Amino acid sequence: MYTIKKSLLYIINLYYQILFNLIPKKSKLLIYTDSRGFLVNCLTCNKTPKESYIQKLSKNYNIDFQICPHKHTTLLDFLEFVENKDLSMYSNIIIHLGIVDFSPRPISQKNMVFTKKRHIADKLFPNSHMSIKYYSEQYENETTFSLYDIHFFNEFIIPKIDSISKKVDIIWLGLNSVDLTWRGNYFKDRPQNINEILTYQNSILDTLCKLNSSVKYININELNNFNAREHTLDNMHLSKRGFNFFYNLLIKELSK
Repeated sequence: MYTIKKSLLYIINLYYQILFNLIPKKSKLLIYTDSRGFLVNCLTCNKTPKESYIQKLSKNYNIDFQICPHKHTTLLDFLEFVENKDLSMYSNIIIHLGIVDFSPRPISQKNMVFTKKRHIADKLFPNSHMSIKYYSEQYENETTFSLYDIHFFNEFIIPKIDSISKKVDIIWLGLNSVDLTWRGNYFKDRPQNINEILTYQNSILDTLCKLNSSVKYININELNNFNAREHTLDNMHLSKRGFNFFYNLLIKELSK
């Protein structure tokens, strides 16, 4: 059954890939997202651009896309994807990534998340040591951790993204704070320390500034007209209104 689903998803996304590039348009985008890049409460939208800002942008741009290509899609996966890729055909790269990397999660997920991603880090940054960030807070009676600590993030990942931006303009869609009093359609409470994601977001802004980087980071948390209960389904994944909101943000940035 899994193989059938995977094959069907491949065919659907191949259709969209061809459709989005059938007619030459003014420029071409590469879009790489985690699970926030598709409408999660729509069965026929699963891991496809249907109803997302990607489909909307295709009216004006040719697009290559990767939507949540892994169970846990991270910045490391993106960096591995573009490592030996010719990016000269793209006017912009849009990344909607970071929530998997930064979110505190129970230690029982260590082998499922950290071990797999560490292999990518070792390949991309052979002189580095990717260390887990542990927290004192527990979630469901387990120690919590984030995929890597701030030092590794600042020293290796952000500069690598900055180096890519010297070849092609990057728009990085950021994070919003999590409302711990509201689950939305998520079936349980989030970890109490979930908003540690904002520590990483602040670090992105600080480090990009120090690097005098051309990466355009959109800090969703600073946008007065963004409302998590209106624009997301569960504090993280976008609703239809959220996709419209992000589409308008992107069109504005791309037109600059």
